[in-house]
Amino acid sequence: MKVIHRTKMAAVVAVLGITVGLGTAALAQPRGPGGGEHRGRHGEFAGLGQLGLSDDQRQEVRRIMDLHKAEHQSIEERLREARRAQAEAVMAVPVDEASVRARSAELAKVESDAAVLRAKVHAEVYNVLTPEQQEKAKTLRAEREQRSEQQREQWKNQREGAPAKP
Repeated sequence: MKVIHRTKMAAVVAVLGITVGLGTAALAQPRGPGGGEHRGRHGEFAGLGQLGLSDDQRQEVRRIMDLHKAEHQSIEERLREARRAQAEAVMAVPVDEASVRARSAELAKVESDAAVLRAKVHAEVYNVLTPEQQEKAKTLRAEREQRSEQQREQWKNQREGAPAKP
C-alpha cells in the first residue's frame, strides 16, 4: 500500500509540476546567441525550451500560465487536503472502509480536476506553437517517454536482481 501511495503521489506531483513548469521552462529558454540561464523545474516540459520559441510565444505562454495561476493554486490546495484526509482515513484504527473509500473517491475527483486543468493549459500552449514546433514537441516527448521506460526497466532489473532485505 505504501508503494502504491508513494507512486500515486509522485505521479500527481509530477503532473502538477509539469503544468506549472511549462511556463517556467518557456521563460528559461535562451534569449539569444550564447544562451541564457536555465531556470526550468526538474526538466518538466524541458522540450519547450528546445522549440525555439519567439519572444511573442514566450510572452503568450506566460500569459496563459498567469491566467490559470489561481486555478493551479486552488487545485494544489485541494490535492493536499484530499491526500491528508485519505491518509488519515487509511491510518485510522479500527479500519473504516467506507471512510477510506469516500476519501479515496474525493482524492480521485480532485486528481481528475487537476488532469482537466492540465489538459486545458496544454491545449492552449500547444496552439501557440507553429506546426513545426508541434511536431518537434511530439518527437521530444516520445524521446523522453522512451528514456523513462528504459529507466523503469533498469530499476525493475535492479530490484529483481537485488538480494531481499531481512
